Amino acid sequence: MSNFTTIQKTLFSVLFFLLLLSSTFASETRQATMGNTSIFLKDDANVFLFPGTLLQYPDLVVAEMRTKKVNGSYSIGLHMGYGSDMASGLYVNVPISSVLLSNGLAQFGGLNTTINNAYGFLFATKAAGFDMGFGVLSAGSNFETGSGAGKVEETLYYIGIVGGISSKDLDLGLLVELPSIEQKAGGNTNKYSGFGLDAHGRYYMMKRAGTTIFPVGRVVFGSASYKNGTDIDFSALNFAVGLGAERPINEDNLLVVGIEAFGYSSLTADVKNGTESVSKTMTVPGIYVGIESRISSWLIGRVGAAQVNQQVKTEITPDGGDTAETTTNSSNFKLALGLGMEFGNFLVDFAFNEGILFDGPAIISNTGELLATRLSVTYNFGGSDE
Repeated sequence: MSNFTTIQKTLFSVLFFLLLLSSTFASETRQATMGNTSIFLKDDANVFLFPGTLLQYPDLVVAEMRTKKVNGSYSIGLHMGYGSDMASGLYVNVPISSVLLSNGLAQFGGLNTTINNAYGFLFATKAAGFDMGFGVLSAGSNFETGSGAGKVEETLYYIGIVGGISSKDLDLGLLVELPSIEQKAGGNTNKYSGFGLDAHGRYYMMKRAGTTIFPVGRVVFGSASYKNGTDIDFSALNFAVGLGAERPINEDNLLVVGIEAFGYSSLTADVKNGTESVSKTMTVPGIYVGIESRISSWLIGRVGAAQVNQQVKTEITPDGGDTAETTTNSSNFKLALGLGMEFGNFLVDFAFNEGILFDGPAIISNTGELLATRLSVTYNFGGSDE
């Protein structure tokens, strides 16, 4: 695969991850069925986004099942509280949603091993009037075969360091990323390494007529290099600002609205003495809406929708040549349905498959429609009703 083709593939394959205010580190089923509200929604599994919030959600076991019968897509987390001022969290098989890592993996023509998921550890405590949290995400993989001139060695690792502070009115989070990939084969060494910084926050600045209003923001910067005889330098920039509103309609119903007022992202790949490719995306606006309603003492219903309007511009400039530009405008809409079921201290969340509403269950339609597209199971062993 040529460097030019690889760069084009990379620009488009990671573009989606650069655009949104949302994060993989979220209560995926609940947030997905409430319009992918993510940073706009308070949730017990936003702890990697805002590590300081871990103190608000002690004594939990959280299981995420993203794809039916695919164990590699599952993860589990344990929150342990130690009194009211200290907590820890341990996660296994956490998905790594990293532009830098995805970009690096795309550069290699055919790796024998890869990394997609990580171990995660968190610790939170009270200090200086804030809830302060810290943590690390770690993943690695190695492969070795053959000997002499036919020997192949591959080493991959990813380290993410997270930190943040939280209070009643404020959540701030920071992620530092350090991915590295090295492949030695036939006397040649291909190497990719990078550094990323992701800062994000939300501030609950006012409450009017029962509605809490809060601005949100995110800034992401990353740089990386790939060396395989030809040097390629990468840089990524993403920033977004928005406004959220949370309104408890009554004790059984909650409305959450998030507006990504403006989002901008760019990814640049510059081949030394070769082609420079730049992909830029503007989001104006992104609208996310979620409604949660307690139907009965044990059943919760959720409906969510997201409308995202974007312009994507790609610029490709050969060394010493003219720039070719392509501009695409798009508007994407997504509607989601969900259910939550409480059984004692267990909460089971479903992302409901709307197809079953049209076709009916398999016993009627013979279509094999699934009831749910993903599941989350939370067990509160602290005994709280929160």
